[in-house]
Amino acid sequence: KPSSNGFKLVREWSVVTAEKEDVIHKQYVFPKLFPLTQQRYAIAVIDQISEMYSGGGAGIERASFYELKDAGLMQQFVKNYPFSLNRMIRACFSEQDYARSKGHCHDEDALSLDIRPMKPMLWQFRYGYNLSVSPASDSEEKSYKRSKILNVDLNHAPPQPSIPAEWNYSG
Repeated sequence: KPSSNGFKLVREWSVVTAEKEDVIHKQYVFPKLFPLTQQRYAIAVIDQISEMYSGGGAGIERASFYELKDAGLMQQFVKNYPFSLNRMIRACFSEQDYARSKGHCHDEDALSLDIRPMKPMLWQFRYGYNLSVSPASDSEEKSYKRSKILNVDLNHAPPQPSIPAEWNYSG
C-alpha cells in the first residue's frame, strides 16, 4: 500500500513450484496479477513441458490459477487449463518433399491465450489457434487460423475450457 515513505508491504505469499526442474518439465509463476474483484487477486502457476522428437518437438504450457488469500494462503480454483502451445512435426522426408515444400518442411501449430477480466469473478478467455500445414505434408488437414472466446464464471469454472480437442494438447 502507498505510505508517506513510498510503498509499504502489507502481505506476501510464498509460492512453491516444482522441486525438481529439468529440460522436459519446468514450473513458474506468470508475472501478472489477475483481478478477481477490486480487492482480491489471483496468480497463475504455469507448468511448462517440452517434447523433442526426430524432426520436431513441442512446447506446452498449462496454467493453474490460485486466489491470493490473507495470511499468505492460496486457494486453487482453476487447474491445468491450456495456456500456450508451439509444435512442429517434420513433413519432408525425400528430395521431392523438399522441392515441393517451398521451404516449409514442417507442419506447425500454435495456441495462445489472452485473459481479460470482464467483471468481478468473470474472466474472458480468448484462445487463438493457428495450424500451418506444409505443402509436403501427408496430413489431410489444411492450414487455418481460428479463435474461441469463452466467458468463465470463476465461481463455477469448468474442469477444462470448451475448446476443440486438437487445441487442448497436453503432451
